[in-house]
Amino acid sequence: MMIRAFLYCQATTLLKVSLAGMAFYTSAAMADTKVEFSGTLVADPCLVETDSQEQTVELRAIPARTFMDEIQSAPETFHIQLKECDLSLGSQVSVTFSGEKDSVDPSLFEVHGSARGIALAIEDSDGRAVAPDDEQHPVSLSQDDTTLTWRVRTQSTSGGNVGEGEFSAVVIFSLRYE
Repeated sequence: MMIRAFLYCQATTLLKVSLAGMAFYTSAAMADTKVEFSGTLVADPCLVETDSQEQTVELRAIPARTFMDEIQSAPETFHIQLKECDLSLGSQVSVTFSGEKDSVDPSLFEVHGSARGIALAIEDSDGRAVAPDDEQHPVSLSQDDTTLTWRVRTQSTSGGNVGEGEFSAVVIFSLRYE
């Protein structure tokens, strides 16, 4: 079940004008406005911990020469924390990471900035690669709280020919409960 909330707004305007003789009499124009709102409230199986909703993962400074011998840097770990999970509403969650695909290797996330020849690789806690926009295998939820652990690495996309500089990327995660 994909969790979504929306608000539907439909506005209808009725304008009543009564004219009794063109030159002599015009009644005041009356406007009746009717606005209807409808929506759907759904129960989320879990709440996303506030600290997990918007995160900044600081990657350590990586010497450019690292990519002469290795294709990837050491990983940095980050978490998505779900709390107050109600298993009667869903017992599994799948995560999808969305972001700009790297132009050289579309299985990686594009970075922006002055650094060249690198992209970001995300992997799950078992070391499985996470490609942009690919839904991950469902993970079982725990009653009350569940912590999902992920790792991110900087990866060379240029065979070790990287350019020094700063970089950043924005990656958005979405959750689908089953």
